[in-house]
Order: sequence, then structure tokens, then C-alpha cells
Amino acid sequence: MGMKEVLFEMRADSGRKGTFFVLLLLFLLLILILPPN
Repeated sequence: MGMKEVLFEMRADSGRKGTFFVLLLLFLLLILILPPN
């Protein structure tokens, strides 16, 4: 089962929770990409 399937399942279960999960992932990616100050 790939990440897309997992994200799709989570979004299908609860739209609000799925959106929050995606935003959280993007936030973590920003922290990883940007150099810590």
C-alpha cells in the first residue's frame, strides 16, 4: 500500500483530519528543508 493510498483512505475517513495531516506533513517538510536558525 503506497503513501497515496494511505492519504486517500485517511481523507475518505475524515476530510478535516486528512487536511490537517497533509498540512502537518508540509510543515515538517519545511522544517527539514529550511536551515535551523
